[in-house]
Amino acid sequence: MVDREERHKVDFSRLGIFHFCVQLPKEQFASAIKRVEEFGGKVRMDIHRYHPEDDSKQAQMVYLEDPFGNLFEFYSHSYEDTYASDYE
Repeated sequence: MVDREERHKVDFSRLGIFHFCVQLPKEQFASAIKRVEEFGGKVRMDIHRYHPEDDSKQAQMVYLEDPFGNLFEFYSHSYEDTYASDYE
């Protein structure tokens, strides 16, 4: 688990965009996180799984920070797949 103090050390008064999101193929999700760290970035939270109660839904997300302090987010699935409701 990422240390809580390290996770939340964010300057919210900084000008510019707060963060942006990149949608990745689920097969590249873990390796992309590793590459961010290899190039000096930081993982800012534990990987979050949206529907842990349902093994058929594997959507994950994580916030990261580049070496310049910019926050960004990785999604393992499309926005539609992540937030779609199932109706019976």
